[in-house]
Amino acid sequence: PMHDDYDLRQEQLNKASLLSSKKFLENLLEKFNSHVEYGTGALVISSLLDFLTFALCAPYSETTEGQQFDMLLEMVASNGRTLFKLFQHPSMAIVKGAGLVMKAIIEEGDKEIATKMQELALSEGALPRHLHTAMFT
Repeated sequence: PMHDDYDLRQEQLNKASLLSSKKFLENLLEKFNSHVEYGTGALVISSLLDFLTFALCAPYSETTEGQQFDMLLEMVASNGRTLFKLFQHPSMAIVKGAGLVMKAIIEEGDKEIATKMQELALSEGALPRHLHTAMFT
């Protein structure tokens, strides 16, 4: 909830409605992936990262239905390399959003997903990038 006077049931209904269509989510992730791939649409990327944060990341994920949560988590995890590309983005808000989504994937996904993300982190050089950002920005 982004404000003090929210209706928890309405939030759950809204999420259930938005996350009910797999085709809709596939289209959103396709747009997300294409913008990341071409280095365009920073506002679109930021908005879609917010969408994923409110669906997958604690404490907001508590109002996401379990089946929809698992489906979206697997869909996002299948595009793990795209998330790692965002760690190179000039906007720190996008880097932070990608980190939150990545954290949710690793913590909430099964062992195979976590292992895949660890392998991608090594192959994409995530640690040196984060260390460089932490030390020099």
